[in-house]
Amino acid sequence: MASKPMWMVRAGEDAQYIGDFKKRSMVAIGWGATGPLLRGTSREELTKCVNQAWPEYKKNKLANATGQIYRFINQIAVGDWVITYDPPRRVYLVGKVVGDPAYEKDGNPQLQHYREIAWGNEVSRDSLSPSSKNTLGAILTLFLLSDSARDETLKLAKGSVWDETGS
Repeated sequence: MASKPMWMVRAGEDAQYIGDFKKRSMVAIGWGATGPLLRGTSREELTKCVNQAWPEYKKNKLANATGQIYRFINQIAVGDWVITYDPPRRVYLVGKVVGDPAYEKDGNPQLQHYREIAWGNEVSRDSLSPSSKNTLGAILTLFLLSDSARDETLKLAKGSVWDETGS
């Protein structure tokens, strides 16, 4: 169906920032204490920034945080799909990335690293196959969906800010 990847970006613990995501047409990740990080920042540089901001992080937690920040600033591209979950409403918000990574210096530390999003239609969790629900149930802040979960989600979200072909 669509060749662009779809990224899950969680709206914080218990989706506490879902309102911000919708109101501000954005997705964001935590780790604001790293300061601004530009596209092209290497994993090594990111590891140093994360380690400096959180010296208490053990090796695995440091690698996990670094990897998620790296994906957010370097692998997600303008035109990629994005999805986030609104648990109280049992719906997924589906959108397209329309902005490069940005940093809001004086903002909430959980929302300082952000990307602008054009939100489209919502997809009911109950309308998804068990396989897609399982894929979307991963607990990471940020991860890439399987092609099948992406395609099913886009099919259910058709008629939105994009056409059915995923463009």
